[in-house]
Parts: sequence; C-alpha cells; structure tokens
Amino acid sequence: MSYLVTVTSKRQITLPKELMDVLGVEKGDKLIARKHGKKIAIEAKGKGVLNMIGKFGDLHVPKGKTIDDLVNEAVLESTKNVFP
Repeated sequence: MSYLVTVTSKRQITLPKELMDVLGVEKGDKLIARKHGKKIAIEAKGKGVLNMIGKFGDLHVPKGKTIDDLVNEAVLESTKNVFP
C-alpha cells in the first residue's frame, strides 16, 4: 500500500494515522529510513518487533540465530520486490 506524504519547509514528513497504526508507531518513536536508489523505506525500530511477537503467536528462534537476525532476514525478504 502507498501513502502520500508532504515534506515541510523543515524537511519533516507526517505519517498518516493508518500507517502509524499498522506499524505500531506512536508519537516520539524512532524510525529507520533506508535509501534504495531514489526510493526510501521507513521501518519501525526496535520495540515494534517485541510488540508484534505476541500478535503472531509463538516465535521460534533457531539455534545460532538471534531475533535481530530473523528481523533482518524478514526485512530483506520483504523489500526484494520493492527495491530490486
């Protein structure tokens, strides 16, 4: 899904409420912005992962991996088609 945002004179953007709700982002949260050519991806940082674990059932972390490893793999997988 795409959302139209406007860049202000202070180089700020406002995220639509629907998008913030989907990402589990609240006022004051830190986000990660990644540049991919002429596109950017904005990701919820840190706490969102822990909050989502309970929503999706039990999380099995394979031996030798961390939650960060699983998140990084999921982010790479989900952006394959968006940022080839």
